[in-house]
Amino acid sequence: MSGLGPTLLADYRDNPFSPTRGWYAEWATQIYKHKLGSQFNYVEHLFDLRRYMPLNARNLLSFQAIGHFTAGTVPLRELPRLGGPNMLRGFVMGRYRDRQLWSVQAEYRRTLNRFLVAAAFAAAGGVADTPANFGLETTRYAGGAGLRVLLNRKKSVYLRTDVALNSNGTVNFYMRMLDAF
Repeated sequence: MSGLGPTLLADYRDNPFSPTRGWYAEWATQIYKHKLGSQFNYVEHLFDLRRYMPLNARNLLSFQAIGHFTAGTVPLRELPRLGGPNMLRGFVMGRYRDRQLWSVQAEYRRTLNRFLVAAAFAAAGGVADTPANFGLETTRYAGGAGLRVLLNRKKSVYLRTDVALNSNGTVNFYMRMLDAF
């Protein structure tokens, strides 16, 4: 598959690995056409907006909103999908997929000491064949908590462990490097 398209990016975070202030905005469009060497004909648009707000020296609120919209003949493996360790934690990545996606999440982080940060998070999102079909019946919810252990103080790199409960009643555990967003 080959595609072509513009990406606009504005990154005003204080640290790309573990932001504590600032904002991030990305808009990307990819066009996949036979004329460009692709096996498929479709277009996708991705929006990713993030905000990081310190409440004081030890407390942080962060927010993310994502939209992923497609048109044309999208292969199954390329359909927008909810879930995973970074978006709508609590759902297995790809459990819900369709041609259109939206997701929002918030995370509260509290620094406990020089090496540990506690976090609590909540998220909602949905997929549908068209934006007009987004609704309560297509909305999924998840929330959870976790700890971050500092591995590299100079770059603020953390090992993240999260446990999340989704709206289906399933619990999932995650262990990853870096923050979810």
